[in-house]
Amino acid sequence: KTPILFVHGATGTPKGWWYFVKNIDRTRFQPWFFYYPTGSRIDSMSYLLLWKLSNLQAKYKFNKMYITAHSMGGLVARSFIVNYGQQFPVVKLFISLATPWGGDKMAEYGVQQSPVVMPNWIDMQPEGDFIKSLYRKKMPEQVSFYMFYGHRGNRNLFRSNNDGTINLSSLLDYRPQSEAKMNYAFNEDHASIITSKEVMAQYNT
Repeated sequence: KTPILFVHGATGTPKGWWYFVKNIDRTRFQPWFFYYPTGSRIDSMSYLLLWKLSNLQAKYKFNKMYITAHSMGGLVARSFIVNYGQQFPVVKLFISLATPWGGDKMAEYGVQQSPVVMPNWIDMQPEGDFIKSLYRKKMPEQVSFYMFYGHRGNRNLFRSNNDGTINLSSLLDYRPQSEAKMNYAFNEDHASIITSKEVMAQYNT
């Protein structure tokens, strides 16, 4: 079977992927999960992912793997792919759901104002070094990349269009868009996108 690695977002756990696991073709695919401390620096988590996958690949000798990531998990996955994809060419497909590709202004506010700063907030700053580093290299040619996002968010005069959590301007950052084979929009919010019948149907397609 082809392993699908599911990467959760900030404060998430593998349990959040229950709907996907229930609805993928288990005769063809085997779900795997990267469970990591989401408050840590994101590039260190992508290196941890390399270490774990390298051990698994040495043990099971799989020649193809897909990655599916939600929210901040997409940043972990892209960091892994652009930095280590050439030495880990078995990754063939990457699908992101509701990933803040351009960072998050609230993280920047937290770094500037909070007396206690979570390490991942540093990386989530829109103009920070980590977000910029994600786009210094293109994704390897062997990886087919698709972006899924939702547009059902809060609407008011004091906030930009969003999916209830992340601004659409970040979800639709032009840099990853330029590498995506397709960009799919759904009438879902940041959380419901991973339990949506319509999203699942397109995902399986």
